[in-house]
Amino acid sequence: MMPVFWNHVTAFQLNINGKIDKATLRNKAWIATTAQAGQPLSNIQQILMNEVARIIGLPSINIDLDLIDDVGLTSLQVMQIPADLDSSGFTCTVDEIYRYRTIRKICDQHLYRISFWYNDPTEHPDRPVIIYICGYRHFAYNEELCRQFTDTYNIFVIEGFHNIFCFQQSDTTTPQLLQLYRLIVTPILQQYRVVAYMGYCLGGEQALPLAHDLHNDQAPGQKPYVIIIDGEVRRDKDPDHYIPLRWPVFTQQQNQQRLQLDLSLISTFPDEKIYNGPVASFLCRYFDEQQAWTPEEQLTIPQWKMDLYRHRHQITPQLWRADYPQADIITLEGSHYTCMHSPECLRVISDYVHAHCK
Repeated sequence: MMPVFWNHVTAFQLNINGKIDKATLRNKAWIATTAQAGQPLSNIQQILMNEVARIIGLPSINIDLDLIDDVGLTSLQVMQIPADLDSSGFTCTVDEIYRYRTIRKICDQHLYRISFWYNDPTEHPDRPVIIYICGYRHFAYNEELCRQFTDTYNIFVIEGFHNIFCFQQSDTTTPQLLQLYRLIVTPILQQYRVVAYMGYCLGGEQALPLAHDLHNDQAPGQKPYVIIIDGEVRRDKDPDHYIPLRWPVFTQQQNQQRLQLDLSLISTFPDEKIYNGPVASFLCRYFDEQQAWTPEEQLTIPQWKMDLYRHRHQITPQLWRADYPQADIITLEGSHYTCMHSPECLRVISDYVHAHCK
């Protein structure tokens, strides 16, 4: 708790309100702390820098300063950073802050944390592997499902695309995302026996073209299952049909950037890549408007857009049967927003996976 910098003054100047004018107390050390050097910050650097600066009450922080020794973060402030950033798409831990120390190094490590093992495969190297691709929501939202399989399978998780790209300004296409997925998955395929690709919502939808690229040329008995939980087989690509995001944990600009990324991926989804291996599509029976939109949103969203969403839900089974007549279509007694927390829905998915993915 000792100060890092001392500033010696002969008198305190007051502002027009009779309070100490803090601007006059700034010295070379303060300027060095708040100034940036070199190239403009990347988006993830900007996000982490803004959070640290907000916590300590400065307009900015030099990203090459040691956050503990130079900036003087307390242990409580260090613990606050991961908690406050959890919903932003930037994931870091207290251990990483103490280990890498500077904003630049922490962000560099973030680039290598877009996939991980949910359970340690070295403890049971002979177990089959399920590759779980996160979709719109981060992995914690799906942990209840993956917990169903840890006694039988090793689970390899690829983070959701929002976590990977973390509010980047430029558009990202589905082919670019799939190229990144292939780079991540290929070493896993070379070392382990992958029996299934699984994902919820957009994560499951992305698993289909990924499996197409990696396994379509294999013999029928060698192809892994693709298991999609309440996802669409063909997305509506008209951007005017989508409702603006109003997630309260994000700023308006961040919500716009998240929607832009969603639409960029959806509009470039490769419909021609039909996976010819085994497919299981779990579809929720109910369309829950109360969960989909807040009462305030229901007053402002055009009725025709809400009707369109409801219609897409109703015709999704038909679209699946048209593109994947060989697929197993299983109904879940829940809605899109409740199925991942429903013991009954989780049991149905778990029973199917254990029976088919061996």
